[in-house]
Amino acid sequence: MIMEKDISVLEETINRLNFRFEALQKITQLINLASNFEQVLDEVMRLTIELVNAQAGVVILIDQTTGELSSHITIGGRPREELGEEPKWKLNKGVMGAILKVGEPAIISDASEYPIFRDELSKAIRCTVINALCVPLKRKGETLGVLEVFNKKLSTEESKEGDKGVAPFTAEDQKLIVSLSNEIVMVIENAMLFNERERKVVELDNLLKATEAIASAMQLDPLLDTIMERGMKVMDAEGCSVLLVDEKEKKLQFVAASGAKKEEVKKLSLNMGEGVAGWVAQNDQPLLIDDVSKDDRFSKKIDETLTQKTKSLICVPLKVKERTIGVMEVMNKRGDRTFTERDMVLFKPLSAQAAVAIERAKLYEDLEDMYISTVKSLAAAIDAKDPYTRGHSERVTRFAMLIAKELGLDDKTQRDVQLCGLLHDVGKIGVPISVLRKKDKLTDEDWKHIRRHPVLGAEIISPIAQLKELIPNIRHHHERYDGKGYPDKLKGEDIPLISRILAVADTFDALTSERPYRSGLADKAALEEMEVVKGTQLDPACVEVFVTGYRKGFIMREE
Repeated sequence: MIMEKDISVLEETINRLNFRFEALQKITQLINLASNFEQVLDEVMRLTIELVNAQAGVVILIDQTTGELSSHITIGGRPREELGEEPKWKLNKGVMGAILKVGEPAIISDASEYPIFRDELSKAIRCTVINALCVPLKRKGETLGVLEVFNKKLSTEESKEGDKGVAPFTAEDQKLIVSLSNEIVMVIENAMLFNERERKVVELDNLLKATEAIASAMQLDPLLDTIMERGMKVMDAEGCSVLLVDEKEKKLQFVAASGAKKEEVKKLSLNMGEGVAGWVAQNDQPLLIDDVSKDDRFSKKIDETLTQKTKSLICVPLKVKERTIGVMEVMNKRGDRTFTERDMVLFKPLSAQAAVAIERAKLYEDLEDMYISTVKSLAAAIDAKDPYTRGHSERVTRFAMLIAKELGLDDKTQRDVQLCGLLHDVGKIGVPISVLRKKDKLTDEDWKHIRRHPVLGAEIISPIAQLKELIPNIRHHHERYDGKGYPDKLKGEDIPLISRILAVADTFDALTSERPYRSGLADKAALEEMEVVKGTQLDPACVEVFVTGYRKGFIMREE
């Protein structure tokens, strides 16, 4: 009987040694999993747990660059989805801090004496941590982290005898894990290097895509939206904002802030030197602040206005040819982390590209304003040929823009609508003043002149390269939805959308304006008239959104 028991123990010992040898081989083979860092950690911990017959374990790693801690908990035989919230590890505190400081392994026979085990870890693994074995992971004299296993299971014999407790970790367990620690470190370090390389590739890819997106945006508001979106992605931040210098007011004006409405943001400003952004702009120096609550330069004014909470930030000056045009900042690194010098290195080229793009967009905006002003002057000159249509092109433009916005058209199409609204009657340059100002009924010859103005308008703008896309819209703005219009009798959606929009806007202004031969209709009567002709003269969808916009109060009538 005794011999049978000895044989059983011997078999169990041999099996255990075989398993340990296989575990060593498996740990070494994990180098092949380097592309999946989390999987490497999980497999390392599962093998270690099985090796010492523990219930669960954790590997805690130190980022050698930032000093931040990260951990990976594994529970033997259970998926990670069953884990509770992982503890907030603190360097140089508690058991882990002591092990890191001394650099020696330790067996914790009574984990209840330590809050990190008793409370946080027990909650994370969803069972009470009773005992633990802790081993530092070192490389070339430098500590990489700590590996800990918890609650050694009872042996087969102890389980048969009905003992429901846990077995103590032994010196042999400690020796075994220590002997494997070099291989464990090698596997983890290899995976970390691979993971770091992958992270750098992703960072550079995000930066490249961000600079490409920023460089391709020409208009300021869409550009600022792109900067917000890409800035947060590249920096893995919760928020981003841009402030530009107002030379006239000598202030920093908010022009964009993530998660806030543009209208609200543009009401906010800082004096030069006020807050972190004001300090950066005034001193022309970047700032990285781990904890804004400890920095006297931080102003709570913006946080309170935008109902946000800034914890950490990076703020850099936006410079063009040695001239500071504003500042750009990112707030709160995701995952409750803080920004590092490495983040600053990544943020500087992004902000430099943003500065150049913003300056270019502002110049483009100025040119656009100058261009639109010139077109408005031309339209006003045309309208002035007939005192009864003075201001007609401006009003048609306002009405057409309302329809475009209500239809949800993109910014470029809305700009085209604006230009077409201003230029739609440019062909009237070729219509005799006597016809335009005629108070009597128009003759057939007069109507030939009138009906020719869309064709003349298209011909007039055709030599201008920037307006070539607008030619069909000008030519067809007097087509009818039922195909009975002019000059080409186009029907339905064969008529360009902008032409259909102009037709509705033009009709409303014509109905409500004074003419030599009749008085203008009241708005209500004009809208009723348009309801009657929708589907025949006018596009029904355009009429409906115009009427809806009018009823919302979006039509501001000039006295």
